[in-house]
Amino acid sequence: MLFFNTLLKTRSNKEYIITASFGISSAYDSVWPDGVVYKALQIGLSGHRARWIHEFLTNRILQVRWSGKLSASFTSYRGVPQGCCISSFLFTIYLHVVFEIIPPGVTCLIYADDIFIICSDPSLQNVKTELQITI
Repeated sequence: MLFFNTLLKTRSNKEYIITASFGISSAYDSVWPDGVVYKALQIGLSGHRARWIHEFLTNRILQVRWSGKLSASFTSYRGVPQGCCISSFLFTIYLHVVFEIIPPGVTCLIYADDIFIICSDPSLQNVKTELQITI
């Protein structure tokens, strides 16, 4: 919805808009659990919430079922679980630093492992420059 509203605003203001989209490969598998907890503490999640996040992400015992066969158990020491409803939220916490480095006037949207950068301005050159600086 934010993206759509930005498009409407730039159109009504007769501005140029350029967007860039990035997908992070193996994003969920590369998350460091202690990094998520550290970032959660930085944004104000503490106490039981931070402890729950740590317990949820560490020492998870996994098995894989394929063609009716169950693999041996193994322990996962990194990553956020694929398909879990809270994983995209935890990944966004992990990427919180992205929001800190985005310049004013540039919109950054993150959904799961996709990042969208939106720049708009009445000057096409300013939009290009701002996008290049941001990336």
